[in-house]
Amino acid sequence: MLDVDDTLTNNNANGHDVETEDWLNVFAELDKDFEEIDKEIEAKEVDHSIGDWEFISQLLETFNLMNSSLNLTAVLEHVIDAAISVIQAERGFLMLMNSEGGLEFTIARDSNKNSLTDREFQLSNTFLQQAVNEKRIAYIEDALTDRNYLPTQSVQSLKLRSILCCPMLAKGDIIGVIYADSPKPLIGRSKVKSQLFQIFADQAAVAIRNAQLYQRLKNSFDKLQNAHESLIFAEKMAARGKMAARIGHELNNLLAGIYGNLELSIKCLEEEKPQSEGLYRLRKVAGLLENISRFSQGLMSNSHIETRLVKTNLNDLIQEFLDFSKPVYQKTGATFEEAFDPNLPDIEIDKGQIHQILYNLVTNAIEVKPNTHVTITTKYISAHRHILIKVSDTGPGIDSEKLKQIFKPLFTEKAGGHGYGLSICQEIAKKHGGRIFVSSKVGFGTEFTVVFPVFDKSKKENPGTVLKKTMD
Repeated sequence: MLDVDDTLTNNNANGHDVETEDWLNVFAELDKDFEEIDKEIEAKEVDHSIGDWEFISQLLETFNLMNSSLNLTAVLEHVIDAAISVIQAERGFLMLMNSEGGLEFTIARDSNKNSLTDREFQLSNTFLQQAVNEKRIAYIEDALTDRNYLPTQSVQSLKLRSILCCPMLAKGDIIGVIYADSPKPLIGRSKVKSQLFQIFADQAAVAIRNAQLYQRLKNSFDKLQNAHESLIFAEKMAARGKMAARIGHELNNLLAGIYGNLELSIKCLEEEKPQSEGLYRLRKVAGLLENISRFSQGLMSNSHIETRLVKTNLNDLIQEFLDFSKPVYQKTGATFEEAFDPNLPDIEIDKGQIHQILYNLVTNAIEVKPNTHVTITTKYISAHRHILIKVSDTGPGIDSEKLKQIFKPLFTEKAGGHGYGLSICQEIAKKHGGRIFVSSKVGFGTEFTVVFPVFDKSKKENPGTVLKKTMD
């Protein structure tokens, strides 16, 4: 580069005047120097612009990543890693507001994404409070020489020069602070980078708050789910307890009757009373034992005991039941009527279990109204190959609310009833591919309809799909 003063000095020393040509040469050299200076300035401006665009690009990528997860731990890790990466810091940490309104150390990492402890950071409270109180970035370019900042031991030992503390704002409220430091300058004196990093911090605040809200909702849902499962378990245990109590009560009543009648039978024999009286007591015992057997069979039927199927005509089965039951039931004043469809085809059933259905339906009707009139009818629906057994009575009827629960276990309106009769009947019907329906009108009586499908073994059929059509 040409030195003008030297040129003038040399010319004066030789005693010559500066010629016009010499001045032109001087100015030409100066023009070249100015051109080089302009190029250097332009290059620096271009580099600065490129740096800002790279900074913006990194921030945009970070925004997308921050909002891609609702896992709080993952979001916190990404925020601090992104903050360190974007401004090329050596290390950094996050502090979040706790429920008491104070800042609490949350997570710390270095540029290699290694976790650090809070013991590795010594931060000036004044510097931290400056960022919080002013709600803007507090930045020191050279902490070792800045007169307004007293370097801590860690700053001196790590030779940290650049320190940044940025508040994270969500709708104007501070939810935390990002701290970062490095031996090299972080954002320099670039206002653009400072403003962009504040935008980053505010976006991080939104991502963190969303993750916190999601975490609270998830915790609440998990607690609700656990409470629901505990409630179901408690209900099951309560149901088992009720079941055990009902079964025990029922069996105790039956066993008490057996014991009493056996005792009286023995007494009759000892006192040599008429044989008929002893036989009467023994028949009572036999009847009570039959009740126990029937009760236990009902419980077994509800416990997936294998069903033994035999090809049977339901008209014949119902007639057998009536021949056996009428003499007993008629003592209560009950009357019977039957109407059988002669076109009923034979089907495969468990005769004992179908007897149990009939016994429960008829017994329930007579227990509610001893002098009721019971009608049992059968009908074959050839269009759908289904057999219907209808058991109706002239009792008081059942209101609609009770009808909704009538097949539920433990539901009973009878004093001393165990509440399993109708639920077991429904299970038996389902085991045969059928179902039981009920209709009732208060003051006029109740009708139960048992539906059984007539299976065609040559075809693969699902009889349950046509049950509703059959009822219609």
